[in-house]
Amino acid sequence: MMDIEVLITRQTKLRHHFDYKDPVLQDSNMAAKTKRRTTRQRRRLYFDATYEEPDIISGNEAPTPPVPSRPVPTPPQVQVVAKKTSPTYRRPGGGTQVSADVEKHLDSFVDTFTTLGVEGLRKQFREELASYRAPDDKYKFRAFEAHPDKNRYMDVVCLDDTRVRLTLNVPPATDYIHANWVKFEGHDKVFIATQFLEDGKVKCSQYWPMESGKYHTFGKMFVNTKKGDKLDNGPIVMHCSAGIGRTGTIILIDVILRRLFSRKEIDLVDLFKKLRNQRASCIQLEGQYVFVILSVLDYIK
Repeated sequence: MMDIEVLITRQTKLRHHFDYKDPVLQDSNMAAKTKRRTTRQRRRLYFDATYEEPDIISGNEAPTPPVPSRPVPTPPQVQVVAKKTSPTYRRPGGGTQVSADVEKHLDSFVDTFTTLGVEGLRKQFREELASYRAPDDKYKFRAFEAHPDKNRYMDVVCLDDTRVRLTLNVPPATDYIHANWVKFEGHDKVFIATQFLEDGKVKCSQYWPMESGKYHTFGKMFVNTKKGDKLDNGPIVMHCSAGIGRTGTIILIDVILRRLFSRKEIDLVDLFKKLRNQRASCIQLEGQYVFVILSVLDYIK
C-alpha cells in the first residue's frame, strides 16, 4: 500500500495544478487543524483554571477565590494526525485567515506559557520586572518636575526621552503634557500613552453634530458638519487614570498579538522592559501581567 504521506503529497500537487479541491483531502486537513485549535482551547482552560482574576478596572487585585472543587484538566499532548497541505485556513465565524506556519507559532506560544503557568508568571513579575525602570541615561523627567500642575500623580513620572510635545500655541503655551510615545520595532502601530484628563473633568461638550449635513444653533452661532474624515494611520491614544496600568496592559496585548501573527519571536520580559523604557511604571501589578497572557491565549484559542 502506498505511504499515506506520499499519497497526500501527490494529491496536493495535482490539486494545485488543476485547481481541484479533493473533498477527502480537505476533510483530513480540516480535522487536523480543528484538533490543533481544540487542543489550544483545552490548554487555555488548564491555564484559566489556575488563574485568579485581577480587578483590572480599579487597578487592585481581587482576593483569592476558593479552590475550585472540579478537577483541573491535564493539558493533552499535541498529535499531528495528517500532513498539512493547505497553506491557509479561515477560523470559524469568519475569523482571520492564517498560514500553517502561523498555526505552529501559535502552538509554540501556548506550549511555552501553559508550561510556565500562572505562578511562573507571577514569580517572573515579582523577581525580574516589578521594580524595573529605564536605564539611568533615559530615566530623566525634568519637564515633569517643571509642571506639577499638569501631573495627576506625582509618583508617576513622564520620561523626557519619549514625551509627547505639544505644538499648538507654543509658545507662549508650554509644550508639556503627561504623555509618552510608545513604539516597537517592526510594529506598524504607534501609541500615545497618557493620563486621564484633568482629574476626571469633562474637557468639552459635544457641540457639533456627528452626521454630515446636520447643524446646531447656539444663539447667533450656527454649527454645521459638512464632512467627516476618518484617519486610519494616526497614533493610537491609550489612557486610564494614570496612563500606566490598564494602558500598558492593552498596549502589550496588542504588540504580542501582532508579533504572533507575523511569526515574530515573543520575548515577554524584553517586550515588558521596552514598554517601561518608553512609559515609566507601565503594568503595575502582577495580576495585570498575567492578564496580558490570559487575554492572548483567549484570543488565539
